[in-house]
Amino acid sequence: MEKAQELYQNGSIEEAISAYDEALNIDPENETILIRKAFDLMVVGKVNESAETYEKALALLDEDLEEDPGDAKAWQDRARVLGGLNRPEEAAQAYEEALDAYDQRIETDPKDADAWMGRANVLLNLGRWVEASEAYDKVTELKPLDYNVWWRKAEVISAIGDMNESVEAYDKAISLIPANDTAELALAYAAKSEDLAAAERWGGALEAVDKSLELNPKSGTWWHFKAFILTE
Repeated sequence: MEKAQELYQNGSIEEAISAYDEALNIDPENETILIRKAFDLMVVGKVNESAETYEKALALLDEDLEEDPGDAKAWQDRARVLGGLNRPEEAAQAYEEALDAYDQRIETDPKDADAWMGRANVLLNLGRWVEASEAYDKVTELKPLDYNVWWRKAEVISAIGDMNESVEAYDKAISLIPANDTAELALAYAAKSEDLAAAERWGGALEAVDKSLELNPKSGTWWHFKAFILTE
C-alpha cells in the first residue's frame, strides 16, 4: 500500500490503482485497500468502477459488523465508504455509531490512546472541530511522540481557524517524522505552507513549500502552489 500511496502523492494515480490491484491479488478482502482504490478511481473519473469497489468494501464491512457490532473501526470505515457512495445521511449515522463504540472503549480504559485517536478522527469527520481538538489534545498526552497525532491536531486547529497554532503543531509533527520518510515530510511541509499562506505569512509559506519540493520535486500540485505564493 505504501507504494500506491507514494504514486498517488506524485500524481501517478493510474499507477497507484494498479499497485492496489496487485495488493488485492494477495489480499482480496482487505477493506482498507478497496476503499483507497475506490477513492483513486473516483479521482480519475471512473465513477462506476469506484462505486463497484466501494460496494465490495461495504459488503465486507457489513459482515464484520454482523460478527462484532461494537467494532469502532469498521463503523468508521463504513462511514467513509458511504460518503464515497454519496450517501451522506447514512455516513453520518455510521460515524455516530463509531463514536459510540469508541466512547465505550474509553469508558473501559480511559488511557486507550487508539480509542481517543479514533474518537478525534470521527469528530473531525463530523465537523465537530472543538471536540475533535480536545480529543487530539488527550492523544498527545498519551502518545506525545506520534507524529500522526500532531498532524491531525494541526488539521483540526486549521479548520477552527487558528493558523499560527496549527503551524506549531505541524512543526511538532515534522520534528517527529523519521528523516528517511521523505514522502510524509514533503506532505507535512506542504500542509504547513498552506496554513502559513492562509495566515498571509508568505515568506514562511515559500520556505515551507520549497522544502516540500526539495523532498518531492515531482509534485505538480505544490509547484502550482509555489507559483501562487510568488504572485502574492
